[in-house]
Amino acid sequence: QLLNVLFSRVPFRLMGVRPASLLLAGGARSIQRRHRYPMDGTTAVLWAHTRDYDVYLNEREKPVQEDRNTAVFLDEYLPFHPDYVQSKLPPPSGPDSYFPALRRLFDALERDLKIKIVIAAHPLARYEEHPKYFGGRPIVQGKTLELIRKSRFAIAHESTALNFAVLFGKPVLFVTTDEIERNPREARFIHAMAGWLNKTAINADAPLNRDWEKELAVDEAAYARYREAYIKKSGSPEKPTWQILADYLKASEA
Repeated sequence: QLLNVLFSRVPFRLMGVRPASLLLAGGARSIQRRHRYPMDGTTAVLWAHTRDYDVYLNEREKPVQEDRNTAVFLDEYLPFHPDYVQSKLPPPSGPDSYFPALRRLFDALERDLKIKIVIAAHPLARYEEHPKYFGGRPIVQGKTLELIRKSRFAIAHESTALNFAVLFGKPVLFVTTDEIERNPREARFIHAMAGWLNKTAINADAPLNRDWEKELAVDEAAYARYREAYIKKSGSPEKPTWQILADYLKASEA
């Protein structure tokens, strides 16, 4: 970890890497830490957007039937994610405490809001090996965007799929647990993401007597700030990224 940080601080020119002539950028914060990229004052910046916005452009005009009786949990396969195995780090939470806490929250939401919760499984998840962890709730893989569009709201930690919730204007409930709170890195990410959308993360191990309708309110200004910072900078073209780049290259040749 420390070596990676130190290495990232070494100027690219000292490693014989020439500055890029063009940098394709997404949200406004995508190039905030310029030292991470081989660029200098001669590098042109072409504003486009994230890959998620390309997917959104493809999907936003397609008809969809919203189901106000359904919410979606954006699973991160937290106790079993292979990244923790490869990095030899313990996961932020173990399955014996994590899944009971989630089921407790889901039970409360389903009871109080008269809804059903569907699990949008992480792409690397293998829940066929753990079929009972979500209490028999439907587990769907490979259809996260579709589930977000159809659902009344999303439940998440800090999944990157939250980009779709922001783009489609869906309410989000952020969730943490006692064990996650003891993991400074994961807890920091969850609370930071919640803060961007003007939310406070809900601890699934704490009392759940909440005003859920208030929790589901959408702060449109906060969503707009998040979109600007992390998804698409204002004024960039409403076109696929490949088309933005192609248009730029054609104009450069003219």
